[in-house]
Formats: sequence, structure tokens, C-alpha cells
Amino acid sequence: MQCAGALLDRVEREDEAIVENVQKGISSRLYGKGRYSPKMEKGVHHFHTLISDFLQSAT
Repeated sequence: MQCAGALLDRVEREDEAIVENVQKGISSRLYGKGRYSPKMEKGVHHFHTLISDFLQSAT
């Protein structure tokens, strides 16, 4: 049985590897410019659109 600290360490290393791979992907010439891709991350894009629309209607 593994202790909680060992499991946490494993998860943190997995997260670090994911972040590093994302950074490599963003640096790729095949990745479109910007913080995210509206084509591939439709949920994030939709959320940002909702926030933008709300802020514009509030002013």
C-alpha cells in the first residue's frame, strides 16, 4: 500500500509532464496563435464568449 505522499508526488509528476507537453505543442508551428484554439477547445471559447457578451451588456 502506498502512502498519500507518494501518490501526491506521482500525480504532481504526471501534471508536470502534461504541462511540459502542452508547452511544446503551443510552440509547434502547427498550433494556431493565441492562448487556446477555439476549434479544439470549444467549451473554453464558448465560456469566454459568454463572459465577453455579459461584460459588454453590463456597460
